[in-house]
Amino acid sequence: MPLLELDSREAWKNIFQGPSRPPALAARLDRLAQPAFSPSFKLARKAKIFTIGSCFARNIERHLGEYEFDLPTRQYFGRAEVINKYSPYSILQEVRWALKLDEAPAPDHRLVHIRDDDWVDLHLHTPPTPKSQCLYWITQSQKLFSEIPNCPFFVITLGLVEVWYDRKTSSYINEPLNFVRHYPDNLELQNEFAERFVFRILSYDETFQATSEIFSLLRSVSPGCKAILTVSPVPLAGTFSGKDAMTANMYSKSVLRAVAGEICARFDFVDYFPSYESVMLSPIAEAWEDDGVHVKDAIVALNVSRMVSGYVEPAA
Repeated sequence: MPLLELDSREAWKNIFQGPSRPPALAARLDRLAQPAFSPSFKLARKAKIFTIGSCFARNIERHLGEYEFDLPTRQYFGRAEVINKYSPYSILQEVRWALKLDEAPAPDHRLVHIRDDDWVDLHLHTPPTPKSQCLYWITQSQKLFSEIPNCPFFVITLGLVEVWYDRKTSSYINEPLNFVRHYPDNLELQNEFAERFVFRILSYDETFQATSEIFSLLRSVSPGCKAILTVSPVPLAGTFSGKDAMTANMYSKSVLRAVAGEICARFDFVDYFPSYESVMLSPIAEAWEDDGVHVKDAIVALNVSRMVSGYVEPAA
């Protein structure tokens, strides 16, 4: 079934108006790209917005905070990136755990001892950290995701499709555990973890199924909610696939962008916001830091400003 079907008159009308033609596109690529978007709803001023996703979601969230929105992630984690979620399954799991549909792994299963009092949480974005701090973050994460029911607005950013699966807990971990680096002299533990964790690249169908379930669950516990879906432009820092990192990243982002398009076509309460296109179609020097991985704050601020201008009612 196609995502969109138009009669020939409407299709030809579209190609000759608005932002559809190359001259208009070329003009908007001169510096920072500003793809058109069509909001289907309005955000109330100071509304509660639940943000979920990768580090790019944290960037969006930080700028949304400047507009005085109520952001639960900032309430529980401040500006820390501990709560980053990189894959659709990492997001889906947290939602299912929060809604008591699945049981979250116990701390003894999700925390891995590195050395001394250094621990890593497989389901959060943490460096080796004292166990007490890890347990505190788990509690904060549970409180955060308990805010989902009846939340009126969501902004969700999809990050990547290269994932690691934990056979011990039957769950997708948020980030890979570099057991060779953490345990250079412990071959027994290296072998144990080599058997426990397996690398996967998600297919389009898997990615769509997970993302679709996320939005179905959000709608079920917050019937009137609205959502904005984005794709993170931040590339893979490296690929476990053995392929060229550029090729692997192109597959990852292409799948996520295609899934985002289908989600927005199938869920009438979800809008797509083109921050991904804005970054990727802008000149490299204008959009990216020198490392080619991190997005410049100016283009994030531009996109959040455009989002707010499009979605928020003007002040009286």
